[in-house]
Amino acid sequence: MGASLRSAWACGLIVLCAAGAAEAAPRLEIEAGADTLVADGVSTVPLTVHAYLEDGRPIWVGPAPELESSLGEIVDVSWIIEGTATATLRAGTWPGTAALTAGDFVVTGDTSVELVVGDPVATTLHLHASFSEGKGTMTGQSIEAEALGVDVVWWTDHDFFYYPDEGGYLEVSGDDFESASLTRQIPYWPAGRERTLSWETLDWELVWGYSDVLTRAAHTGNFGWRQSGWGDGTATWRYQTHKLSIHPALNIKPLLAQVDLRFFARTPVGAAPDAELWVEVELSAGLDGQTNTLHFYHSSLDYSYLEGPHDHYERLTLPRWTWTEVQADLSELARTWFPDTGDDQHAELVTVKVRAREWGMAAYDLDDFEWTQEVRGEHLRDDQRAFLDGLPYSPRHLVGSEISLFGSTHLNAFGSWVPLTPYAEHDEWSLAEVVDFVHGYGGVVSYNHMFGTSMPDPPEEERAALVVEQIETLGAAGVYGCDLLEVGYRRRTGLLEDFLAVWDALGEDGVVITGIGANDLHGQVSWRDWQNRFVTWIPVGQEVEEELLRNLARGAVWFGDPVAFADPKVSATLLTAGGASMGQVVVGADTAQQVTFGVSYVGDGWTVRLLEDGIPTETWVAPAAGPYEVSTAIDPVGGNVVRFDVHTAEGQPALFTNPIYFFDVEPEGGVRADRLPAP
Repeated sequence: MGASLRSAWACGLIVLCAAGAAEAAPRLEIEAGADTLVADGVSTVPLTVHAYLEDGRPIWVGPAPELESSLGEIVDVSWIIEGTATATLRAGTWPGTAALTAGDFVVTGDTSVELVVGDPVATTLHLHASFSEGKGTMTGQSIEAEALGVDVVWWTDHDFFYYPDEGGYLEVSGDDFESASLTRQIPYWPAGRERTLSWETLDWELVWGYSDVLTRAAHTGNFGWRQSGWGDGTATWRYQTHKLSIHPALNIKPLLAQVDLRFFARTPVGAAPDAELWVEVELSAGLDGQTNTLHFYHSSLDYSYLEGPHDHYERLTLPRWTWTEVQADLSELARTWFPDTGDDQHAELVTVKVRAREWGMAAYDLDDFEWTQEVRGEHLRDDQRAFLDGLPYSPRHLVGSEISLFGSTHLNAFGSWVPLTPYAEHDEWSLAEVVDFVHGYGGVVSYNHMFGTSMPDPPEEERAALVVEQIETLGAAGVYGCDLLEVGYRRRTGLLEDFLAVWDALGEDGVVITGIGANDLHGQVSWRDWQNRFVTWIPVGQEVEEELLRNLARGAVWFGDPVAFADPKVSATLLTAGGASMGQVVVGADTAQQVTFGVSYVGDGWTVRLLEDGIPTETWVAPAAGPYEVSTAIDPVGGNVVRFDVHTAEGQPALFTNPIYFFDVEPEGGVRADRLPAP
């Protein structure tokens, strides 16, 4: 503080000033609201400042002291009133010690605050269960997540399985056969397009087997479905099996929606020996991974003795030539007969089997299949959240959605406040428009499984062509404005190396996007045996959805295989001496940059690699198990995307950082503020 300002303090503004005290050096005693602060660019800690003269008397009234911090930024400094001022320290993105100073004031009390990387939250970002196709349940997946040490499970079920009343979603609610066929076309979004619903033939074994839609088989309307045939004279059951099929799997209903099944059946021969009708509804899996099934059957035999942990039998009475209505509350049946998962299952509707043996004749008419659900849309997502919140397992649950009606191109919308996509608002959405829609609600968007949804591996030359295609397509589109890119797949049409190659090439081309791990499991298997079990570690101060999303969007995350680590809470840092950290963009650096990578654990003999523009340029081998840190210099001139990865001694992938991007000039479209260094 200069002499003139000291005079102002002494003679004009200090109420308790005594003669001769004008040159006394003032003192500030700071009380910080916390001794640590997460270095995420937004977190804050309040500061209370008590102002004193050198002799200890309070400075009663005075202008705001010129507080400064060596890291972060001091904001909202108030005037001194009755000896006290207030201020706020807002974090930058560089961890370290923030030393607090105030010009010529002598600072005492809390003279520093430690800026730290947040605690790593192991997060599964893409997961399905009873709200999607496959046999998984929320209960079973949660048990697996807990066993693997996952902190947060982010559910992203296909949006169309919530069946909103509005928005362009198609709902298949049964079949009345009025198309005069076992196949019919269903109008679908966008306008003018159709999907094919059919009764797919799985078995055709009956002698003189017959299956057709006829007028004389109708219960209501003009048409119904007749099936008939004979056994082959042996004791072996011969089947005629049909299963309702449509893509996407709109014959699936989540049982939390409270689902009922109804159909009408009759037979001209009554309960004939050696002839039967079976209408079966497959549910999800029990906690042992075995599929649960509801069996509705007509037979002269009683099959209740087959009742077991995964099968329930309801015997039907069908008087000869008399239509009988069959009604079933599928949700209640699931709760009653399969209580380990209850209505945390879905119903796959429906499979019809007509069978006969010896020379038995099977003949049945079926009509007016109908399944209804009580809860849908956002109300159903609310019920899903309530169910998840009631599970007695340690992971925390967040619910987003997978935007899934663009063919094999799927996007995940993260943010519980983001509504289901209103497809019907446009006949044609561009992917960029969908991303803008999610961003408009403050959500974060990932681009999923870039090589498609199938699991088999194509030949190496096809994989190479797919990599080139995705680099060109996603690069030209800037990944449609998505925030995240699913990179951490061991195998999903492409291999891990293919996903990494596309991500690295996009970075070279100036596309800044956060790489994340992926799971995308639909079935019920051990996660330790599931190849795509990568989690994303998100460093946060508080495990709240907004903070998780903010750190994902700014790229301050790393991903990898939690099975590789004894402690699934794996910390990692990537820093430059100039103040940049993981996920950030440095523009115009023209001298060598020292980069430092640290990880909380590596095993003995594990390798740590520096990659520049996707090419390994340095490798270190850890001499012992424990925390590990390496530092080296890189040349940023000409552009350089710098990241690190960690592999076990057996060569298995363990951890991947997001990069620091060095660009000679600012990329087209600029750089988001949350991607810029803020020491």
